[in-house]
Amino acid sequence: MRFAFSRSRFSITSSSRIFENVLPSSASRIMKTALNDDIESGLAAISDALANASTCFDVWREMQDGNKRQVYEPVVADYPIFFETTVIAHLIAMSTLLYPILETRRDTHNIPGLIRTMLDAKIDAPGLSSAESQLAELRPAWAKLARVRNEVFGHRSNSRFPVQVFAEIRLHPDEIGGLIEQLKEVIRDLARIANTIVSHALTLSATEDTQRLMLDLAKRGAL
Repeated sequence: MRFAFSRSRFSITSSSRIFENVLPSSASRIMKTALNDDIESGLAAISDALANASTCFDVWREMQDGNKRQVYEPVVADYPIFFETTVIAHLIAMSTLLYPILETRRDTHNIPGLIRTMLDAKIDAPGLSSAESQLAELRPAWAKLARVRNEVFGHRSNSRFPVQVFAEIRLHPDEIGGLIEQLKEVIRDLARIANTIVSHALTLSATEDTQRLMLDLAKRGAL
């Protein structure tokens, strides 16, 4: 009996052809799964940073609401160092959290990187192109906030005071609020395109809690 490998059904030659057919599709599935995992983790990380930046903005903005100055000022006057520190801390946190969301580094979670990953996964290129256009419109406001982070808090210039930097940047609270809300919209759109859900934390607001705190303190001060 002859066992010629070249004629066997299970010859090395025929087996290699089987693997040639199987391995590419298997590798493709593994790669797609890895990309999907990257998309999920990217959406989660960016949503978490954005949700925290949003609630920091709520507190910071409410503390400086000119329409409530008559109610809030006596409270602030009773705890001046605390509220001055609170306002600065929330601005630092807000600018620090928002900064990486639109940076373009490849070793951090950011929206440009998330879009690259989704394109690699062959996900709805037209929808991603629309998201990229939205980001381009948001960059001027983001660049102003990046300067606050870099030139006021991240690095303290020895040639200018912080108040001079702020005067030059001309960053209005409405610009920050608009940036945050539009970034949420972009993340929701990307989650929809990727056929996944976005964190519920993006719906959270600290405005009402801040109002209640200030009013409770105002009542105590009036007693």
